[in-house]
Amino acid sequence: MARNIPFIVVGGIKFIERRHIKDVLAFVKILYNPNDTIAWHRILTLFKGVGAVTATRLTQAITADNNAFESLLAAPFAKKERSVRAIVLRAYQGTAS
Repeated sequence: MARNIPFIVVGGIKFIERRHIKDVLAFVKILYNPNDTIAWHRILTLFKGVGAVTATRLTQAITADNNAFESLLAAPFAKKERSVRAIVLRAYQGTAS
């Protein structure tokens, strides 16, 4: 660039394929469709202490019926998952505001 040599950038990650862009889009998808299992899984795994297995179980609970989010809050989870449930509640409230 310092010598004005023309160049073309080839390769790299496209904007929409970047991890943080996908994360933001997952939050937007949840606002539009609270039953989107892929978006919920992506959002849940962002939180510390939530792995793939826990995210899958929570996603299944969220999408189990028409009152997806409310059913998660009422579900009889183990003690550890209650804290995860609180994380999900905060995540959902963050998208709603």
